[in-house]
Amino acid sequence: MSEHRRSAEGVCQRCGHAPGRDAPADVCAPRVVYIPSTHTVQDFIAPNGVTFYGRKTLEQCQAEHADAVVMDADEAYALHEARFRNPVSETTEERFNYALEVLPPGKWGHYQGGEAFYVTERITGNIVSWYFKVAGRYFTLDDSAAPHPSTYLERVAEFIKANPIAGNMTFTRVTH
Repeated sequence: MSEHRRSAEGVCQRCGHAPGRDAPADVCAPRVVYIPSTHTVQDFIAPNGVTFYGRKTLEQCQAEHADAVVMDADEAYALHEARFRNPVSETTEERFNYALEVLPPGKWGHYQGGEAFYVTERITGNIVSWYFKVAGRYFTLDDSAAPHPSTYLERVAEFIKANPIAGNMTFTRVTH
């Protein structure tokens, strides 16, 4: 929640609140129409119950997507991003090097005895592919770009502890 960002007409550009039309609101709390079956946000919805871009009611949205619901925008985006998070998996040196060279790396450095970076192109929202080199082994995971790499290196250490031998590895990536 934050302050309203009002247009020249006085309508909040984030949540659609309009003084005189809607009940008083001290803070902006954007709401969206979210479709759980596809993990997508369809549109923002104004306090008057009409979507910003499609100019549809919730009932009209539900005619297209039966499971459409109205919810807080931050909650909806968290649900959307959760679909794209993937746990630690082992990868190859070739994939590690390709990811390192394909775009300028984000947060590239040496942390806690390992090397870490993420591919700066987003998968969705703030979700990126992270890569790690630890003790001569290579790992990847998909998660938020925001945390410090040491957060993910702790997960890599747990993965190594649970999978101490790298023999007979198969490399699979979840695709969306």
